[in-house]
Amino acid sequence: MADKKQIGVCLTSLQKNKVHDTVNALCDGAKERGYDVHMFAPFSDLSGGSEGLDSQKEIFQFIKYNRLDAVVIFNELICNENAVKDIIDYAKSANVPVIGVNSDIDGICRMHYDYRNAYAQIVEHVISVHGSASVNFLGYNDGGSMSADGLDAYKEILTKHNMQIEDVRIGAVAGTEESVVEYLNNYFFAGNYLPNAFICADDNLASFACNYFQKNNISIPSQTIITGMSASDERLNYVPKISNAVHDTDTTVKMILDTFEGVTGGSVAADAEVMIPCKLDFAATCGCASIDFEEARNVVKKLSEELMKERECFYDASGFFSGVCESRNINTLADTLPTYADKAGITSYNIYIKSEFVEKAGIVAENIDNSVPLFWLSTYKDHDSTKIMFSLDWDRFHKSKNMLRADASQIMSIPLATDEVFYGFMTVAYHSDLIDNVYLYELIESVNSAMALIFS
Repeated sequence: MADKKQIGVCLTSLQKNKVHDTVNALCDGAKERGYDVHMFAPFSDLSGGSEGLDSQKEIFQFIKYNRLDAVVIFNELICNENAVKDIIDYAKSANVPVIGVNSDIDGICRMHYDYRNAYAQIVEHVISVHGSASVNFLGYNDGGSMSADGLDAYKEILTKHNMQIEDVRIGAVAGTEESVVEYLNNYFFAGNYLPNAFICADDNLASFACNYFQKNNISIPSQTIITGMSASDERLNYVPKISNAVHDTDTTVKMILDTFEGVTGGSVAADAEVMIPCKLDFAATCGCASIDFEEARNVVKKLSEELMKERECFYDASGFFSGVCESRNINTLADTLPTYADKAGITSYNIYIKSEFVEKAGIVAENIDNSVPLFWLSTYKDHDSTKIMFSLDWDRFHKSKNMLRADASQIMSIPLATDEVFYGFMTVAYHSDLIDNVYLYELIESVNSAMALIFS
């Protein structure tokens, strides 16, 4: 094992800003503590139940697990039970501990967000700070753990304050705006009074409730308080800003790294359960802050800028892909890729292809060991052309600092695959503060499509 501790991270959905922010924070935090992080990340979330998805999850087979100190799985981002099971099995066969974020799988270290305590603090807040004497709870009718935690906390705090728990004040909906409107219509048509506060299971229900009350000329928060729970940044796009508890990136990353140190150091059991605190954010919908229209304008401006950037990236991606489409040659891909990579902020990159596609690549290969399943293509930005360098010695890849520039703060491996065929993978290195994530993920998708076209 190298002197630096090695963390392997398995996740998906890289195109989402929240995932991107968490990845950057995790890598930066690990670097500060002297650890290396290598991410393995299919672009797809692997959902849908298609057998073809096995091609994308094949990336997890190429992790050198015995060179890692622990594997971190973001369970909520990998919507494929078989993929998660494979990662755990590979790691355990190498005696490497597994840390699952939002995981309920036995036999690994499970990290959960402390929703129950967060809901309890929210209910306590509206009662103790805002004097709410009548409080309703609106959850989901699917029995999900997040909603169940909220209901348990709601009952606990009401009991603590000697407030009666009334069935009529507890509602459950399907989660659509139509279901929320139907529930509230039925609630008021039955002659029930408007409560001082609605505790909602999440921001989706909270925003739907806000829309309903505003359309019916019910003022928030002066007539009723609305709160929720948020696992995303969508709450920032709603005016007024919703009071809630959130997944705080800095807190989550610190807890993951602390747990990694505990598991690898022996102070935390390999099958322990660790709770991640949520951050309370009391804002306009409970009256703790005024409506910030400047903030709302900035959100709209940011969304507009992101849309313009996406259009620019799409234009560049179209030019990149059309060249490959015309030639169907991997040399064209390699010649065009450096400019695109520069715009993304990538420090260096490599492409690895399976042995069965070497001849299809149209490249003369020398000194190839056909017993090795992968080959390294020299697509380094320092090279003028693309050629097969050598059969990939996977041990050498993990040992060598020359494969990717050592000054990069992040290394990520992404599968190159269609729904049915795994062609290989691309490894990119970059600095979190210099990367343009919109370009990065457009690049990943474009290279993936180009490889599929070349080898079709």
